Amino acid sequence: MLSDFEAFRKLIREETGNEVPVIQCEGDQPPTGQLDDGLLRDIDTLIVVSLDHFRTNRQATAGEIDLLRTFLARERLQLVVCPHHDIGAAGAIGSQQLEFEHHGDRLVPAEQRIGGFARSLPAGLGLAVENRFGLSPARAPDGSPAPLVIDRDLDTAGVLRDVSTFNLHPHLPHLALSAGTGSGLEVLALQAISPQASRHPFVEAGNRAFNAFLQARAERFAGRVYVCDATLWSSAFGGLGSLQALWRNLARMPV
Repeated sequence: MLSDFEAFRKLIREETGNEVPVIQCEGDQPPTGQLDDGLLRDIDTLIVVSLDHFRTNRQATAGEIDLLRTFLARERLQLVVCPHHDIGAAGAIGSQQLEFEHHGDRLVPAEQRIGGFARSLPAGLGLAVENRFGLSPARAPDGSPAPLVIDRDLDTAGVLRDVSTFNLHPHLPHLALSAGTGSGLEVLALQAISPQASRHPFVEAGNRAFNAFLQARAERFAGRVYVCDATLWSSAFGGLGSLQALWRNLARMPV
């Protein structure tokens, strides 16, 4: 999968003159993939792409959470937490069948729960968000991703400046918040759900869009925290021009 992220790494090299260091946590040796002082010392933006399956039970350690709190105590440093979909979580065959038919990807099983490590990071930082479902995004008439609904007033740092769309990955998560302001997060962008896709419990509950990009409320940290889907750093699912605007915005953030 790393090849899908090469376009992002190339753009960051061009914008900043710096390589994008990559650390992977894989297999059965979590200590080789933990966040540490050496990784965080010289960076201003940390992106955590969490494609781990729930069954591996990946969780941030108390030490990692403490490191991130120290990291975010510095103004203008950025943490971007990126889970992926959580398909078939209800467990009931009927509900799983609806979800499976909705996203239409025959390579994905009825239950595929991804992004447990990414859930544990905001939770450790006192932010309440869960990646739910795998929703089919809407397309514009020309087949490109449909426009986002962006709250420009909330985007005070300009992370979504000149961004109009994300991508068309067939199963994107709804980044669900707890009620009210208790989550510590706010929604910057909503992505429309495809009206051509078949039934889905989330749609049948009256939803026509899902939370696609979040930020921590300004009073929570000196640094900035964003939550979005893991595929926003990939060039494999369309919308590349607008995604590149997002990547440039992150690269150009004053630090």
